[in-house]
Amino acid sequence: MLVVVKRDGCRTAFDGCRIKEAVVAAMESAGIADHQYAQQLAQTVEQQMTVKTEVDIHELQDAVENLLMSGPFKSVARHYIEYRHDRDKHRETQSKLNCAIRGLVEQSDSAILNENANKDAKVIPYPSLKKTNNVSERVSESIGSVSTKFNSVHFTLIKAH
Repeated sequence: MLVVVKRDGCRTAFDGCRIKEAVVAAMESAGIADHQYAQQLAQTVEQQMTVKTEVDIHELQDAVENLLMSGPFKSVARHYIEYRHDRDKHRETQSKLNCAIRGLVEQSDSAILNENANKDAKVIPYPSLKKTNNVSERVSESIGSVSTKFNSVHFTLIKAH
C-alpha cells in the first residue's frame, strides 16, 4: 500500500480520487470537461508510484504537473500549477509559525502580551538595558552614601562653628 507523506509530516493512504478531483477542478477552471482523462491521469500517477512504499505530496503533485504538461490540455496544466501556487501561498500565511510571528510583531497575540503580568509586554527587554539599570543602581547607591557622608560632615562643621 502506498503511503503519502503530507506537508505537516503526517502519513495517509494514497487516494487516486483526490488526484482525479484536483485535475477535474483544474479542467473546470480552464473550461474543459473530460472526466475520463482525469481518471486516466490519476491511474497513470498511481502506476508510476507503485515501486515506492512512501511518497512525498510534492512528488505526487510534480508527477501530475508533468503528465498534464505532456498531455493534450496545456491550459489545464497552467490552471493546476496556478492553483497549487496559490494554495502554497495561502498555507504559508496560515501556518502556525507565521501566525505566531505576526501576533508578536503586531502585538495582537494575547498569550504573548499577557505572558507575564509583572512587565509591560510592549516594552522589549534588552540585556544592555538591564546592565544600564544595574550600573544606575550602583551609581545611585554610591551617590547616596557620599551624600550621607557629606551631610554628616557638613552637620559636624556647622556644630563646630
